[in-house]
Amino acid sequence: MSKRFLFLLIFLSFCFKNSLIDRVLNDYFPLNTGFKSRFVHLPERETSYVEVIRDTLILGENLKNVFFLYEDDFFLKEGGFIKKYFKEVYYSGENEYVLEERAIPFIPSIFINGDLIVDSLKKNFLIEGDTLFYSRKMKIKIKGPVTFKIEDVEFDNSFKVERYFEIGIKKGMVFIKKIQESYEVYAPEKGLIFYATPYDTFKYIGGR
Repeated sequence: MSKRFLFLLIFLSFCFKNSLIDRVLNDYFPLNTGFKSRFVHLPERETSYVEVIRDTLILGENLKNVFFLYEDDFFLKEGGFIKKYFKEVYYSGENEYVLEERAIPFIPSIFINGDLIVDSLKKNFLIEGDTLFYSRKMKIKIKGPVTFKIEDVEFDNSFKVERYFEIGIKKGMVFIKKIQESYEVYAPEKGLIFYATPYDTFKYIGGR
């Protein structure tokens, strides 16, 4: 091995380590109370927000209550992930049955290009004499780092997240299937800067 080639390997390794250290030090999903960023919701051109409101205790764990665009959500950092509180309920008449309630992976704490995060669950329930089959599956694919541009502003070291989320519920002759797909972009210290579904688009327009 030539000295020049060895030097190149050492240099590339150093650059990769520095890049990884930068990602560890940078916060891609700020959860400090009071953090707030503004978005324009297209095509309506309404203003929406991501805002960390308060600490909340759910299922014995301390989560952050976050107004996430138009949703009132709850997040925590745990086990290498930003996790989101999730609850799926089945309603039958005036009765409700909790099928799943837990914090599930939302994005990784450290982004690595090409990562594929898969999380799923299958359970059966006996409800009112019938068996209910419940399934949930989620896939999150990470791409980056990239320079992402919104209007005339460039966000370096951003990461793209492609998300697929599916719920299936079957009871007797009734089958319910819910699918959510989104494309998201996260920038260091800014958090979410772009969010798109087949129906909506949200673009970051500044803090507070």
